[in-house]
Amino acid sequence: MEKIFKGMDNAPDAINGNFNELADPKRDVTVNDLTANGDIRGKQQKTSQTFKACGNGVTVVVQRSGDTVNLTGYGNLPWDTLNGWSDIDMQIPLGFRPILEQNMTAWVGNTAVFLNVVTDGKVFNQGMWVQIGNDNNHTGFNSQFRVWATYTTNDSWPA
Repeated sequence: MEKIFKGMDNAPDAINGNFNELADPKRDVTVNDLTANGDIRGKQQKTSQTFKACGNGVTVVVQRSGDTVNLTGYGNLPWDTLNGWSDIDMQIPLGFRPILEQNMTAWVGNTAVFLNVVTDGKVFNQGMWVQIGNDNNHTGFNSQFRVWATYTTNDSWPA
C-alpha cells in the first residue's frame, strides 16, 4: 500500500494501485489486535465423514457445516437383543461431537429407541429393551436400524 498525501503528483495512480492491491484475492492479511462488537463470519466450511458402528452393521454419516452437525445412520443390528441402558458400539469422531449431551431418536424395526450421545462422542441406549431375534440372519426388518440427529458442536475442525 502506498501512502497518499496532499499535493502528490501521482495520487490517482497510487489510489488505483491501492484499490488493486485490496482487491487481489491472493492478498494475505495479518491482524495483530482485533475487537469485535458482534459476530465475525467467514465462508462456511463443510465436511463429512462416514464410519461403521453397532458391530459394523450400521453405516453412520456425519456432515458438518460451520458448528452444526447432521448425523444419519442406517443398517442392520447384529444382535438378538438391544439392551436398555447400554453402550451401542457407536463412537462419533472428533470434530463432530456435541457441545452438550444430545438425545437422538432411532428406530429398530418398528420400535422407537431413544439414544444419548455424551460429549466424548460415545452413544448409549437410554433404556429401551428391544428383542430383535435372529430375523433372517440379522438382515430382516426387525433388525433394521435408522438414526438421525442435528446438533451443535464446539469441536475443532476435523483433520
